[in-house]
Amino acid sequence: MKLVDYDPASPQAQSFANYSMLPNSRRMREGLATWLVPIPVADATLADILFMAWGREPQHVALITDKGIIHSYSGVGKVVEHALDESWQRRIVAAYRYPYFTEKS
Repeated sequence: MKLVDYDPASPQAQSFANYSMLPNSRRMREGLATWLVPIPVADATLADILFMAWGREPQHVALITDKGIIHSYSGVGKVVEHALDESWQRRIVAAYRYPYFTEKS
């Protein structure tokens, strides 16, 4: 199973490489839309990707799991999985799905 057609050495992929800890929100959204399929946030489900605002601008992604979300959390210095409670839900600005799952629908 191939979730997405992605070559990290391609010029397209390299144009999104080497972002900072506070990436450019616009470029990040462009990158997400390049390899994933935008979906309505209300339709997001297991294995979909959430684009979230950590500060004023969205600069963070999380994967939806059966327990909530999994994401890299700098506040604790590791990847964590936890419930998608109301405070985290308010951060969501967009959702994306792997092309493989949209083709199977």
